[in-house]
Amino acid sequence: LLQFCKLKSLSRHSFCLVLPLLGSMFSFLNVCKPQIEEASSVRVKVEDIVDALRSEHEETQPEIERKNEDELKRKEAQMAEAEAQTRALKLEEEVRLQAIQAAQAAEEVRLQEEKVTREVKVALKVAREAKARMEQERRERAQLVLAFLKQHGFTGVSSAKHSLMSTTYPLHKAAELGNAKLVAMLLKEGALPEQKNSSGKTAAEVAEKKNKDGSHLEVISILKVLPSRSSMGGA
Repeated sequence: LLQFCKLKSLSRHSFCLVLPLLGSMFSFLNVCKPQIEEASSVRVKVEDIVDALRSEHEETQPEIERKNEDELKRKEAQMAEAEAQTRALKLEEEVRLQAIQAAQAAEEVRLQEEKVTREVKVALKVAREAKARMEQERRERAQLVLAFLKQHGFTGVSSAKHSLMSTTYPLHKAAELGNAKLVAMLLKEGALPEQKNSSGKTAAEVAEKKNKDGSHLEVISILKVLPSRSSMGGA
């Protein structure tokens, strides 16, 4: 019977349903004498039952295939949905990272702008302070030069003073005195280092003549490194 069911392609479930029925059908054989006609009838009935079960199995096979196909489609849909969710999450993460990077770049730009603003403010402050110092130095220098000119009878930084037998200039006088600070001030106020006195000497030559044991070296060094106005103009 098992071999017959296998040949008829019956499922395990269908066989389990048939087995009790077959047992009840053949139980009378234990108490009754078997008859040829009855055995033949039983075989016919068993074959009929098996054929009916096989037909039922064949009828349900398309339904099983349809269910399997539906299940496959459902799984494919789930996989597609999962992939779509994964792509959406990945895109969302990329957008979030781009937003973070943009915010970081904007913060860097802001910090750089603040740094530049601070540096500009510091530079402007330094420039103002330097300008103020230069202006203060100019005023002090002008006052000292004016006092020197007045003290020695000069009317300007490049104006000559004439006496009975000689002509000299403020720069020559400062060089003769060995006053390096005043020499530098006169030069900044526009005194001409190439001017010559009545003896035909420049201020540097006067300082060299007066130099004793290095007393006028600083004055000489200041005057020697300066190019003359005429040479600068001809360059």
